[in-house]
Amino acid sequence: MRQRKKFGCSGLLVLLALGCVGFAGWRLWQEPAAFRAAPPPPTTQAQNVNEHTVDFAALQKTSPDIVAWIQIQGTAVDYPVVQGKNNEYYLKKTPEGIDSKYGSIFLDYRSHADFSDYYSIIFGHNMKDDRMFGTLQRFKDADFFAQAKTGTLFTPAGVYQMQFFACIVTNAKSSYYKDLVYFAPAEKEQLLAKVQRDAKCWRDVQIGENDHIVLLSTCTYEFTEARTLVFAVIDSSST
Repeated sequence: MRQRKKFGCSGLLVLLALGCVGFAGWRLWQEPAAFRAAPPPPTTQAQNVNEHTVDFAALQKTSPDIVAWIQIQGTAVDYPVVQGKNNEYYLKKTPEGIDSKYGSIFLDYRSHADFSDYYSIIFGHNMKDDRMFGTLQRFKDADFFAQAKTGTLFTPAGVYQMQFFACIVTNAKSSYYKDLVYFAPAEKEQLLAKVQRDAKCWRDVQIGENDHIVLLSTCTYEFTEARTLVFAVIDSSST
């Protein structure tokens, strides 16, 4: 992401070959590393949304995989959320299916699209120009975390207020990316206890047994395959 030396054609071919090998080795459930190039951003723009509503019927005519819209106050996050049949397609596609190294903000393919699971994961690239989930890195700063308390998750079923309560740094093979669908009451308590132990930043919020957790995930650079995770609770009564 810094200024680089120029390469000859042979050097470029070697780099391209290495990149292809690395990409082929990714596991489906792993979330992507940031891309270096910056083609045009997705064509589905934020003017489709206001503070009250999202016209999902209109959005889904051009992008049927859109399942939500996410906004985070104090950041550049203001995007549609898509869900594919796997966790690879939208790494390099806009919601309309156009090739783009920005990719899309996307919900884990294993999650229910209505966010009815106790635990859902939304992925996005950490772009150097702060687009997509680039601004999630700021949640690691205690001062920023203290101010960035809420976001909004729009869905066809209703609007949810997100309350951010934790930010951690982990690795791409973390258990946070594994079991998603069913959590017994004791497992919910264990998950929250683990998040609090691992958290770089933590905020005490009330989480009821019928509430739901949304995990926002992006890559980071503390170590190889590091990931920044931001946790929010959505109140089941806020629709």
